Amino acid sequence: MKDINIPKILKAFFIYAIVLFISYTVSYVLKLSFPKFPVPTPLVGLVLLYAALEFKIVKVDDIDDFSSVLIGLIGFLFVPSGVSIMVSLDILKAEGAQLITIIVLSTIIMLLSVAWTTKLVFKYLTKEHGDLHLENVNGED
Repeated sequence: MKDINIPKILKAFFIYAIVLFISYTVSYVLKLSFPKFPVPTPLVGLVLLYAALEFKIVKVDDIDDFSSVLIGLIGFLFVPSGVSIMVSLDILKAEGAQLITIIVLSTIIMLLSVAWTTKLVFKYLTKEHGDLHLENVNGED
């Protein structure tokens, strides 16, 4: 097992806490400004963390260990969702067929759109670069 560096984990925890606080504030302000278009806090947080990583405000090494810990706990983090579904079994009984239909249709639509987009990207790359080797796409020989 990898040695855990406690100060590094604490630094990553505070980075995540700051991003979460800022994203909650931004989401709250956007909800007040545009009440018909609420933006979820996790979405704002993902965009902020991506921007911080992209602009080198936060280094990947700073959050890598803590991210691994969170990924290890992901099953545990979904337990509240499962419990809330179990509480809503009466809704599932009444609307189950419609929910399953929507889930199946949206999955098919998502898979088809990903396949179509991938086909377009491959067509573009072969048109632009002639071959789909990664070295050719990056401009390396």
